[in-house]
Amino acid sequence: MHNIFHFNIVTAIVVLVASLSTYTYAGDSGNPKILKNLENHDVAVQDNQATINKNILEHADKVNTNFDIIEDTLGKILTAVKTYAPVAKTGQTTSFETGDDGHLEIGLTWPNPRFTDNQNGTITDNLTHLIWDKEANRFGPKTWSEAVTACNQLADGSPGAGLPGLPDGSVAGDWRLANIKELMSLIHYGFGVPDTSGTGQGSQGDPFNNMRLTHYWTSTTNAGQSHVAWVVALGNGVNNFLPKDNTNHVWCVRGGQ
Repeated sequence: MHNIFHFNIVTAIVVLVASLSTYTYAGDSGNPKILKNLENHDVAVQDNQATINKNILEHADKVNTNFDIIEDTLGKILTAVKTYAPVAKTGQTTSFETGDDGHLEIGLTWPNPRFTDNQNGTITDNLTHLIWDKEANRFGPKTWSEAVTACNQLADGSPGAGLPGLPDGSVAGDWRLANIKELMSLIHYGFGVPDTSGTGQGSQGDPFNNMRLTHYWTSTTNAGQSHVAWVVALGNGVNNFLPKDNTNHVWCVRGGQ
């Protein structure tokens, strides 16, 4: 009973405080001491509320600062993930000497499947995330300059040498001639002689068409000899450099960082 009475008194005081701003004391109709106490209490409540609001704002600022730090950290982590490029395994699993490549099999494991046919004339390499033209010999033999230009101009609907137009939705400038690192990334050293993982010869059931086992141009010029560029013989994995006015096969790629 006492608790109920106390609760009712407190409730009445709270209601009175809430309406204090509109209350007018007239003569002896009220108790000045009670009103003064209520006024003081109202001031204290307002001071406490101001303190609470200040604390809330300060806390919100700290939360926002922490979120900024977290966002910055996540950005750095994502950048590190995107630029993380460990050396991949060669594909060789047969060992000829303790400690050799086939014994240790050091490197990043190839994904399975290595390649995905996008059903639009392109193939995604799930190891490097590069996107290759499914037609590995779209243009036929060209000089180095012609090869660079042909890949730069490749786009949706562009025909090749006797081939239908590429149906991938790309525009001119999306594609480029593969550089030597990109082209060499296709080499699979698990065969009797180095072979690509997509020869069109059934070695891995790869999805590429018309790959040639002879020299392919890369977009990489030989340092110190601007008239020659690096080439890769996909039949044996050998890289070399040849004069740019020679004619070699062309393979276009897009994507990468």
